[in-house]
Formats: sequence, structure tokens, C-alpha cells
Amino acid sequence: MKAHGRNLFARLALGSVARREATPGSDVESAIVLQGDAPGDALIEHALVISRRVEAGLLACGLRPDERGTTATNPLLVRSLASWQRAARSWLEDPTLEQALILVSVVVDSRTVWGLRTGMSVAEAFRSARGHPALLRQLARFSLSYRPPTGFLRGLVVEHSGEHRGRLDLKLGGLVPIVDLARWAGMAAGVTSVGEEGVPLGPRSELLYPAIAYPTYVNYITKTRRAAATACLSEYANYMERFYTTNLRYDQDTSGTSNDVTKVILDCAAQSQTGQYYSYASAAAPPLSQTAYKIIATPKDIQLARDTTCGILGIDQSGQRFYKGTSKDAAGLAVCWQH
Repeated sequence: MKAHGRNLFARLALGSVARREATPGSDVESAIVLQGDAPGDALIEHALVISRRVEAGLLACGLRPDERGTTATNPLLVRSLASWQRAARSWLEDPTLEQALILVSVVVDSRTVWGLRTGMSVAEAFRSARGHPALLRQLARFSLSYRPPTGFLRGLVVEHSGEHRGRLDLKLGGLVPIVDLARWAGMAAGVTSVGEEGVPLGPRSELLYPAIAYPTYVNYITKTRRAAATACLSEYANYMERFYTTNLRYDQDTSGTSNDVTKVILDCAAQSQTGQYYSYASAAAPPLSQTAYKIIATPKDIQLARDTTCGILGIDQSGQRFYKGTSKDAAGLAVCWQH
């Protein structure tokens, strides 16, 4: 529908079509953005009629509509820009709303393919996502919920049942986690999949997500491993207090055997846990004594190279925490001992 030669709505591509990564087997997801705050029923119905015609034409070409109903023939996906923006704000503020994470993932990837283009971007509403840590945490968990199709010995595992039995699902096990992590990284950096006023970022926009995603992902993994190490240090502190309760000193037991922390492998320090990235020991200074101790976690290998911010972590008998070996200022501890 047009008024005085103007289109009154924009058709959005969603999902893999919007990301320009569709395959011959991909289904087609879409939505409509209507101009104005309160479009009339006539405009909504007209948009639905056009959407049904478009869907029929795509189907005739072998392009299937999304079987879950994520298409512009669904009245729930035909909204005014103001309505889409209100919905986006509600998902930003409360990511626990029903299907909020899925809807965010779908809408953030949207791209205008027909009709009004200027000022009609729904994805732009998510530029403020970096100010909503609860949503970003949920998206990170959502992104990591998919596991690569590998077995105990890292071999690829095929589907055991269903219509895809004996096949390897590369999309679910390979592509989906990468796309979800890239989306999360872009939103955390304040970047959506489109540029200003809904204009695509250009022919090299496919380089944007990897450029943002990889450093952000590395930083996330580094902080996650560090947090696990600080939690393990707390467990070592608990061990030392139990040792003291039994022996009335930290450095040796009642038989005179030294308390060698390097030989005390708690579950959290196992190779399959934090032991792959940190080694635990008593600090050389101050040395382990009858009344005092300081346990340190020293990063190693890739964690040592990446975690230049916090370095060696530590905790002593008073509960004092440390980073970079001896530093203990509140600002640094807030970063390095963040759980």
C-alpha cells in the first residue's frame, strides 16, 4: 500500500536470509514494520495480504516459509515501528520473558529488503544492549548451550535417531554457536547487524562480527577461567583452615610432615578443571609458617599470555586477596576477584 506514491511499510528478512548465509535448504523468516505509531486495521490487513502473496511466490520457487510461523503472514510479526521498539525495550529490560532470547536473536539480525528503509530499523533498538548486563549474560549462556557434535574422544557424533539419523548436523552443532556468539559479541560492543538508519554496513560487513566476536570471546573465556581460579583459591583457603583445626598450625601436621600445597590436588585444581590453566602453591614470600600462609594461583600457557591484567592471584590466612602477586587495592580486586 502506498500513500501519495510512498510505501507505508518495510519488509524485513530475518535469520539466515538476513545474514546472507542462507543455503538451498534454509527456510525463509520475515517480518513487517509499519509506518506510524498506530496503523489502522486496513494497512495491517493489506500488509498481511501482500505477505501471503510473497510467501506463495517463494514457495513456488522452492523456498519454504519458516514452519514455526516466524513470517510476515503472522499478525504478531506485523507491527508498527513504535510497537517493535516497545517490544525490544521489554526484552532488554526483562530477558526472562517468554521466548525473549529467541525473539531478540531473530530481530537483531533483521535486514530491510523492500519498502521504507530510512528510519525503519528494528535492530537499532538494541544498540543499548551493552547497558543491560542481564540480557547479555542470558545471551552468552544461550549461545553456549549448543555443544559441538563431538564424543568422549573428540570424534564427531552423528544423530542417533529421528529423520536425520546417521547424519551430522553441521548447522546446529557448528554454525549456530558461532552465529550466536557473534551476535552476543556485537551487542556487547554496542553494534547491531545494520548501520545507521537501517542501511547495511556494506559489502565487507561480514568481517565485522568476527573482528568483534573473537577478541570479546577470548576476553570472556579468560575472565571465566580466572573466576574459576579465584573460586578454587577459596577452596584451598578452606582446606588450610581445616588443616589448622586438626594440627594447630599451617605448615606441618602433628607428625612433622610438611604441608606441601603443590601435592594437595583439590577437585577444582584437577587438570580437567582449573589445573589446565593455573598451578597452585604456597607463596615464597611470606613463606608458609605455623601461623600464616599465602596460597597463589599462577596462570600458565595460554592463560598466562592472555591474562595480563590480573596475573598471579592469591589469598592469605586473614582472607586478604591479591592479584599480580602482591597487589591488593580495591579497584583491582573488584576486577580480578569478580565471580
